[in-house]
Amino acid sequence: MTTKDKDRTPVAQILETQCTKCKLPLTHTVVLHNAEGIVERVQCRTCGSEHKYHPEKKKAAKKPVKKPRAKKAKKPTAADIFEQLAQKFQEKKPVPYTM
Repeated sequence: MTTKDKDRTPVAQILETQCTKCKLPLTHTVVLHNAEGIVERVQCRTCGSEHKYHPEKKKAAKKPVKKPRAKKAKKPTAADIFEQLAQKFQEKKPVPYTM
């Protein structure tokens, strides 16, 4: 962890962090700093419990996974169907008939 990632909120200031007793992200009061001035302990303003400071974890941005899509079969139109049928009958010789 670099010093940029560490919280240097002053004592008696309010910040939001995960409460270990309530299991919720709630407001806390800073109670103790270490020698470098980084927050060590906080007190929950809801339940009153004092615990080690747990900074919020930064969520990595998820990259959308691009799946190759299957090509859809083109639905034949009525004109396409007619052309296919017409080609089949063009090869045949017409039969003469009378009425």
